[in-house]
Amino acid sequence: ITAKLRVDPLGIDWVTYNKDGWRQLRTWDLDVNGGKLGPKVIPGKYIAVLQIDDNIIKQTFNVLKDPNTTGTIRDIKAQFNFLLNLRETINENVTLINKIEELRYSLQNNFSSKKEEKAARDMDMRLYEIESHLFDVKLTGAREDAFRNPNKIYGRLAALGSDLTRFGADFKPTNQQIEVFKVLSDRLEKQQKDFNILMKDDYWDSEKNKN
Repeated sequence: ITAKLRVDPLGIDWVTYNKDGWRQLRTWDLDVNGGKLGPKVIPGKYIAVLQIDDNIIKQTFNVLKDPNTTGTIRDIKAQFNFLLNLRETINENVTLINKIEELRYSLQNNFSSKKEEKAARDMDMRLYEIESHLFDVKLTGAREDAFRNPNKIYGRLAALGSDLTRFGADFKPTNQQIEVFKVLSDRLEKQQKDFNILMKDDYWDSEKNKN
């Protein structure tokens, strides 16, 4: 899933968007990008299928294990399953980012009175607070951004995947990697819960009564 950013970083008004009104969540850190590639296939027998109109061509082929690594097939399967779960968690994170970005975009000028503007600004900042835990909200697309702020859930999950896809050979995830994944998954779950609370009508009814 592609993260689609639709709102300028706070205090910055020069970022550019594509013709569809969004910009890419660009992470320049080389250690992070490798984690977005997903797992490599487990060695074994597979069937390639090519369909051209009504014609279907099938070819069986074998994916061989790298003879230069000492990881076992069991290790490779453990790595594969871990990376599938990691990819799913990254997609959940991106899905939440996209929801928040669409909501924040709709709030930027969607008001006709001072009261409505205050409510929109308040809502925008509450969403921004949740979003700031999901990814580095100060990213502008510039390469220098990689050195300015710490990674958040998105970048840390991708970095974890990079450890296995780019640097992990055919070994299973370590206990520490499994523990880090649990910590990051729990952080994401908390932000998802906070977002769900924010979206409940009774929450906003109570906020209106305060005002």
